[in-house]
Amino acid sequence: MKKILKYAGIASVVFLLLIALSAILLLKDGFKSLSISEYQVPEQNFLSWENVFANPSAIEVIAYNTAIMEGDRYPETDLNFPDRNAGYDVRGYIIRSEKHGDFLIDTGLDDSFFTNPPHGNSPLLIKFFLNAVGNTKFTLYEENNIAKSLKQYKVKPSAVFFTHLHFDHVAGVPALADDIKLVMDEKEINFENKAVSLNSYFKGKRNFNVLNFAKGKDMPVIGKCIDVFGDGSFWAISTPGHTSGHVSYIVNSKNGIVFISGDAVFFNNSLKYNLGHKKYDRDYDNAMRTRLKIIDFIKKYPLVKIYPGHESGITSLDK
Repeated sequence: MKKILKYAGIASVVFLLLIALSAILLLKDGFKSLSISEYQVPEQNFLSWENVFANPSAIEVIAYNTAIMEGDRYPETDLNFPDRNAGYDVRGYIIRSEKHGDFLIDTGLDDSFFTNPPHGNSPLLIKFFLNAVGNTKFTLYEENNIAKSLKQYKVKPSAVFFTHLHFDHVAGVPALADDIKLVMDEKEINFENKAVSLNSYFKGKRNFNVLNFAKGKDMPVIGKCIDVFGDGSFWAISTPGHTSGHVSYIVNSKNGIVFISGDAVFFNNSLKYNLGHKKYDRDYDNAMRTRLKIIDFIKKYPLVKIYPGHESGITSLDK
């Protein structure tokens, strides 16, 4: 019996050591330093949205959908929505500006998700997480992966502005040039994202830039904002909750004013009923407060339409 207990004890110690070693190997990139520049914010001239929206720009939004990810859209409510199990779109956005050229908001997925299903180029930590939460199946749109979408629209983007760094918003980065400008909220540069995203999906990339919202303005209703180019055409909006550094964007286009929410608003019904997702929102209560601000903003400025983070098409409160 003593020998059995002795060997069981040794086996337990070996097992714990293996777990510890695995954790170190998985998380070691979180300790790495990155060369990061602060995004140079131009002079912020606008004081009201009325003035901004009275001066739209020659800028357009092209949304593309790279996949459908399975899952319950509304786990926080028992309401019987017909789209409850419709799946999540995995989206990216091409922004074309006559003055500032082409750039992206988020990326969607690259073609590795089609050639190496179900998780494509995802690192081990992401695969563990997806299995744990049940999002293990994607329906891929092979013709809509980021590389083919950029080719279709003849786009060579100079930059990517990220809503946040979760895998479904950044997994297309490997398909982009190594020197492309990568722009995100400074709060997204944290241990978790360095361990999981910045040293995997972003491997080999070198042009990291962070938004400092202290250098922006407090704009009516919605709060901290940055007029990215200084001419009112493209705005970064601080929308924390889903992640601590989550950012949404406003495109002030002559074709219509668009609010690209990222995961501050997941779906059409997320906007209509202020619905969050406790599995995915880092700070659920703050995410709810942020969504209420967005709802108030849309009520005050009904010409603004929203692209939800995981829903095809544009929505508004009256849909």
